[in-house]
Amino acid sequence: MTRPNSHLNFIKAIFPMSGDFEQAEGIILKVIPFRDYDQILTIFTHEQGIIKLIYKGSRSKRRGVQGLCVPLTLVQVIYREKRGELFSCQEMTGMEFYHSLRHSLPCLEAACDCLKALERSQLVCKPSPMLYQLLCFYLDRMETITDPWVLALSFRLKLLMHDGLARFPFLCATCFQPLQEVAYVHLTDWGCREHLSQGHYWNEHEVQQVYRLALCQSYQELINETISEELKAKVNHFFSDSLQK
Repeated sequence: MTRPNSHLNFIKAIFPMSGDFEQAEGIILKVIPFRDYDQILTIFTHEQGIIKLIYKGSRSKRRGVQGLCVPLTLVQVIYREKRGELFSCQEMTGMEFYHSLRHSLPCLEAACDCLKALERSQLVCKPSPMLYQLLCFYLDRMETITDPWVLALSFRLKLLMHDGLARFPFLCATCFQPLQEVAYVHLTDWGCREHLSQGHYWNEHEVQQVYRLALCQSYQELINETISEELKAKVNHFFSDSLQK
C-alpha cells in the first residue's frame, strides 16, 4: 500500500534546498480550515503516530484535492518536518475512502468514534503501530458486524489498556479482589458491593461484556455481541475519566 520511492525522490528533486522529506501512511482524524485556501490535517500514521500537517492550497478548486481532505480517509503523505508540531504537507494521495461505512449511519458514527478516541488520547509524534493496526482491522470489518458499536467500544477499551490507563478485570480499590459480578465506579476507582456503593452501577452482564470487548483475541468473539445505550454511555464516561488521570 506504499507508494514507490521514486515519488519521494521526485519531491526532493523539486525542493533540493527545503530540507528532508518524510513519507507516511495514515488515516485522517480531523480537518480544520485555515486562512483562505489552506487546511490543518490531523493524521494518525503507522510510522509516527499522530502528526499535524498544514496543506497549503488544499481548499482551492485548482488544487483538486477537496474530496481527499476529509476524516476517515486512508492516505499516503509526503511531508517536511518543521519546528514545532505543525509539519508541511507536500503531496497526498488517497488509498481508501471507506465508502461502505459512509453509506451506513451506524457504521459511520462508530468509525468516527474510534477516530475521536485517538484524537483525544494520543500525543503528537508518539508512534503506536499496534493501535494503528487495530484501527485498520476494525474499520475493515465494521460493516460486517451486526452492531458496529461493538467494535467502537472494544477499540476504546483496548486503547486504554494499550496506554496503561486501565486493566482488566477491574479490581476493588479496597479489597483488591477481581470484580466478576456487580461493580461500582467513582471516577476511576472501582469497588465491590461491600466497599463502594456510590458512583455508576454496573450489573454483572455489563461487567462481563466489557471484559469480552477489552480482552477478545479474535473478531469471531465479537460477532454476536450487541451494545445497549446504557453500556455505551458508561464506557464513554469511563473512557473520559481515565484520560484525566
